[in-house]
Amino acid sequence: MDDIQRMRDAVFFEGPDVRGRLSRFWILIVLASVIAAAGIAADSTATVIGAMIVAPLMIPILGTMLSVVLADRSNLIRSLLLLACGAITAIAIGCRCTLEHFESDAAKPNGSQGEPHCPRQLEDVPLPSHNTEFDARRSSNDQVPNVNCVAA
Repeated sequence: MDDIQRMRDAVFFEGPDVRGRLSRFWILIVLASVIAAAGIAADSTATVIGAMIVAPLMIPILGTMLSVVLADRSNLIRSLLLLACGAITAIAIGCRCTLEHFESDAAKPNGSQGEPHCPRQLEDVPLPSHNTEFDARRSSNDQVPNVNCVAA
């Protein structure tokens, strides 16, 4: 398989597996948005960074770049629409979750702020040590590249 076809398969939403790829894209957008909103509500930088890792918006960004280079108008339009719709979806979910958080705080007596409405267990996830080896491999069935962490 030549390099151009391999790149097309990695970043364009076309071919026989387009439905599965689009399903994974939208599921990951929703999950990343909810994780990011929970991280903002909990004032947890690590959780927000984790949401950025889960978010699949890099795929249509790379698709836009490749379609410009290849002068592929249909994939350019498709990638830009997917990018815009994904970003709008993430913003809408984030706004909705944030409004719920602030409305619940405003309803408390004396305007006191209680515990955030997100699981604190997200902050207790162990992170790899500073001496970590990353092994990035191409994965044909994932939206997000497969990254394996091996602590040394």
